[in-house]
Amino acid sequence: MIWLMKASAPPTPRRFVPEGMKHFPFFLMMQLVSEMTRRSDGTSVSAEQDASRELTRRMLHGAILYQLLEFGASSQRELSFRLGVNPSEMVGLIDFLEGEGWVQRIRDDIDRRKNNLVITDLGRKVIKDREAQLDKPTREFFGALSAEELEQLSSLLMRVVEDRRSKSMS
Repeated sequence: MIWLMKASAPPTPRRFVPEGMKHFPFFLMMQLVSEMTRRSDGTSVSAEQDASRELTRRMLHGAILYQLLEFGASSQRELSFRLGVNPSEMVGLIDFLEGEGWVQRIRDDIDRRKNNLVITDLGRKVIKDREAQLDKPTREFFGALSAEELEQLSSLLMRVVEDRRSKSMS
């Protein structure tokens, strides 16, 4: 009678930056800004107070797509936690991505009450286009750095992001 057994809660996913976004210093800096604007109680400063709201939203669209590309089907809750985005804000981000045809909601095979998100072929194309869009401002903004120095900067920023996130989660 396996159905009578109490199911243990799934392990809590660790918040992280998707591999595909780790080499974009702009994204890493936005993650730092996000961490800096997070209140001590864990809630975010309202979007109206954020002057870079549109850039942040576009970067988060890319981060969600990378998450789905790298880890496959994920729940909205998992994505929200991994990216450090307020769940109520995640709804609008996902609705936009679905409306553009970049992601699709599918029923979870195990828990039919739950929807997972998957990246579509169009979403994969968007990632390639976004990489080109991110590469140009990165090269312009950090033009004084060599490719090796830029990689070092990305690694250093990643270390700071991970440190801030580990402190905010403890």
